[in-house]
Amino acid sequence: MKKKKYNIANSIGISLAFMITVFTVSRISNELSYDKFHTQYKSIYRIICDKNEDKDGEFSCRISTKYNQPLYDKFTDIQSITKIIPAQHLILISGDEKFYPTKVFKTSHSFFKMFDFPIIYGSKQNLFDNAREAAISRSAAKKYFGTENVTGKTLQIKTQWQQEPITYQIMAILEDFPTNSHFKAEILLSYPEEEIKTEDNFAYTYLLLKKNCKIDHFSSALNHYWEEKTRANETKPNFLLQPLQDIHLKSNLWDELEQNGSINTLFVLLCGAIVVFLTALINSSNLNYIRFTIDHKEYTIRKINGASFFNIAKIVIKKSLYQTSTAIIIGTIIICYISYSTPYSFLFSSPIKWITISALGFYLLYAAISFLPLLSEKVKKNFYGEPTYGTQKFIYPTIFQIALSSSAIIFSIIIFQQIKLIGNLHPGKEKESIIIIPNVPYKAIGRYETFKSNLLQHSVIRNVSGSLLEPGAILAFNCPYSLDGAPCDPTKKINLLSIDKDFFLLFDIQPIAGTLDMGTTSCYEWENIAIKANNVQTKNIEYVKILEKYNQEHGRHIEKYVINKEALKLFNIQQAIDAIGKQLKPEFIAPYLLPKGEIIGVIDDLHYQNIFSKEQPIVLTAKKIMNSTFIIKIDPHRKKEALQVIKKEWSKINTEYPIDYQFLPDLYYKMYRNEYQEKNAIMIFSCISILISSIGMYTLSSYSTLRKTKEVGIRKVNGADSYQIIVLLLKEYTKWIFIALIIAIPISYLWAIQWLQNFAYKTTLNGWIFALAGVITLAIALLTVSWQSWRAATKNPVEALRYE
Repeated sequence: MKKKKYNIANSIGISLAFMITVFTVSRISNELSYDKFHTQYKSIYRIICDKNEDKDGEFSCRISTKYNQPLYDKFTDIQSITKIIPAQHLILISGDEKFYPTKVFKTSHSFFKMFDFPIIYGSKQNLFDNAREAAISRSAAKKYFGTENVTGKTLQIKTQWQQEPITYQIMAILEDFPTNSHFKAEILLSYPEEEIKTEDNFAYTYLLLKKNCKIDHFSSALNHYWEEKTRANETKPNFLLQPLQDIHLKSNLWDELEQNGSINTLFVLLCGAIVVFLTALINSSNLNYIRFTIDHKEYTIRKINGASFFNIAKIVIKKSLYQTSTAIIIGTIIICYISYSTPYSFLFSSPIKWITISALGFYLLYAAISFLPLLSEKVKKNFYGEPTYGTQKFIYPTIFQIALSSSAIIFSIIIFQQIKLIGNLHPGKEKESIIIIPNVPYKAIGRYETFKSNLLQHSVIRNVSGSLLEPGAILAFNCPYSLDGAPCDPTKKINLLSIDKDFFLLFDIQPIAGTLDMGTTSCYEWENIAIKANNVQTKNIEYVKILEKYNQEHGRHIEKYVINKEALKLFNIQQAIDAIGKQLKPEFIAPYLLPKGEIIGVIDDLHYQNIFSKEQPIVLTAKKIMNSTFIIKIDPHRKKEALQVIKKEWSKINTEYPIDYQFLPDLYYKMYRNEYQEKNAIMIFSCISILISSIGMYTLSSYSTLRKTKEVGIRKVNGADSYQIIVLLLKEYTKWIFIALIIAIPISYLWAIQWLQNFAYKTTLNGWIFALAGVITLAIALLTVSWQSWRAATKNPVEALRYE
């Protein structure tokens, strides 16, 4: 019975460690394999450019195609160039249905020569040599046409501003892009090379370089060329080359094709897996010594009967392999179940391959561990005399084991606090009740007031507002400004964020000075005229006159602005109240749309974009025509009803456009996917590590109390009560736990400091975090061993001493 208990404990630890090992190596291998399925991946590079072209270190993945032309003629190291241009805000028409297709890109025939995305129907030869050709993925073909082979059929696609769709002929069907590709396309549209050369667009530009090309030299030559070509009054571009295989894990620029992975996430996964693995390894080592002690009499008899050392070693290793096999089978069953029968199959990539490799490693490792007790010189010479493996033998491994588990607990709390900080920094209470409708078509923006009015007639809708950008998006509009008539400094820029007047109410934002009541804001009709009046250089003087006439008839619109605290620093204003009433004039590309106006309020930092970067100076203004994101707050207890209302009211006035929406927490989850995965992984690893440690401490305490049975019996005979016995037995473990915490806390602190460097805003590493982890560790450990201590303390001493 004793052997069975120790064997079960060991098997649980090994099976859990095996499962985590397979998951970790599978996940890391998959992440490291990104884009390496292309045969020429080592020679493919992406050009990135300084976002503002002033060498401020804020790079963009896209570069203007005006920079591409010299690449064809001036640089002989280039074998091929491919440009990918996202086609956004499209509507795909399939019969009577309309879709917002995602992952649509324009490219040329060179795309299929550089990249190895397999074609299942059609041919790469001459593909995209002509305009208005398309290639779609297998899943897109099924989604839009209901079948796979749709070559020869046509796609009807239009932008939000086009009246009639453009017809593209489908020339090829692509296999769905591999999961380990840094971008995944559903639809590719032809963009002939000659058009790319002549038109000015911003494209993701990839170069296939010759194998003997020196990258540093090439990059320097490229920058040197444009330094010479740039005029004295123009800013000079700053280019860098990114290896294709580095994009997924080492690039996190503001305009990536997709959200990339993170090398930090892999590091967290690896560290968590190592914690679990070492915890299980220590457990197995301790339990092997205990089991060897129990089996010692059997080995002594075998030795007396003529068995050699190697015969006994063979028996020990055979038992270990049997136990390891049982554990691996259990772990494999769990892995296969997760891989093939649950929605979490993505956790394991190529499970059979990694199960086989991991199993081989586990067999070798645990066979070696089982052999360790035999290496004792005393045992090796003869098996006479019982081996004395007291608890002192296990002190250091157990302390290290507890330290690992404590570190995992501490780091789990810190990650949880950081994720909580992210949620609290972003505006809005009850985020689960906020719905975002992004990328609203231009015509639908003009119907915003009707849509809002209709929604608010339903009790399930609490508030409706709008914004230029969806929460978390990068603030892409900035411009110089003048304040109180002072000269404009073109080097100082402020970010613009257009909102609806109910924006502050919906997100429950309070002013720190002034008011947030924008009163009557400009109407859509006036804004539409103001937009057209800005193109004076194209002779739109007629609209300037119409605007003046409109102002005379309806009264000139007085603009009102709200700024954040960072804007105060930009304006060099010390007190928020001092900004109220000042006249602000954004030098925007559309000056008639944003005239000079009064600053009416100051808010705390908004944190509207992601928190990987610091808050920027922002001026908020109400411009309906710019608000391409609708924001709706609903009754959180009636979500289903609210969604039905929103879809119904949308379809009433926007019959030509399908609705696309998501809840705010889902949007933030996509944005912080890596951080959420890190949190989930480290919490799971922590729980598994604690479980394995608890099982180990339970079996170790069982062994320890068994060895102290006579001592406890003597103490009880001499008058010791049960409480004194329990304290005596727990005292040793308590000392171990405190030593483990002394080791774990500084290690966890340094680890957390390093991890938090990824964020512009970091949670505070307060002492209570480490104290809480210590209490949790102590409580779990003492609860684990207290049962054995209580049993030993309450046992009749006669049973312990009857054979003495």
